Amino acid sequence: MLRKNNIGDSKPVLAEYKKRLMMLGSRVVVSGQRESFEATAIDIDDTGRLIVKKDNGETLTLSSGEVSLTGIAGAASGYGSRT
Repeated sequence: MLRKNNIGDSKPVLAEYKKRLMMLGSRVVVSGQRESFEATAIDIDDTGRLIVKKDNGETLTLSSGEVSLTGIAGAASGYGSRT
């Protein structure tokens, strides 16, 4: 997760990261310790955590675990457990 530090503002880094994050708007499979489920990756928060929306409408902010794009073998990112 990104944190503000003495170097400067993290907003430009987050904006560039968000532009390059290929999973935003896509269906993903979230695999955590307690459960696995499909959702839509909708955004990132101001610390770089992935925000997903489950099919039941519940919105979760993920900070660890695994998220894979559905239908694309091997595509994964370091997110997954809800906070």
